[in-house]
Amino acid sequence: IRSGVERVCVDLLLHNNPNEVKNIANRLGAQAIIGSLPIGIDENGETYWYNYNSQSKCKVNNEVLSLINEGLISELLLIDWENEGFDEAFDFRILKLFEGQDIPLILFGGLTTENLIKKALNLPTVVSSVIGNKLNYTEHAVQALKNELKSSPIRSAYYHDRSIFKHYD
Repeated sequence: IRSGVERVCVDLLLHNNPNEVKNIANRLGAQAIIGSLPIGIDENGETYWYNYNSQSKCKVNNEVLSLINEGLISELLLIDWENEGFDEAFDFRILKLFEGQDIPLILFGGLTTENLIKKALNLPTVVSSVIGNKLNYTEHAVQALKNELKSSPIRSAYYHDRSIFKHYD
């Protein structure tokens, strides 16, 4: 923080001590907190939250939902952890978990092509997409992707007000 960090992405802390996330948000401001949620879909079509540390699956708990609803997390990094590293594999069904939630989403895992990125960015709650190693293996991959996307009719930016200060009026 003293080094000028503007954003903090929390994952394991949401599993182990969500109350500490509230303390961090109160100290830094909610605009600094990104919640990282590795999400998957089980054989019954149910969404679950994956814990990389314990390698276990669970439902997103009420404490995390409360942090989101109280505006103490500014954005969610939704990771399709099962499709991470695969081409054109992002499972958009994981977004249903946060339907009706007023929180900006950053998507990661299996978003590797212009078509999937456009599909993601045209959703009203999605503010960004993340691509992992895919861009490392092809010469000029970043420039090529930018060229493909620059002429795309991607919706105009929408700026969410997730400021913690609105909660102290």
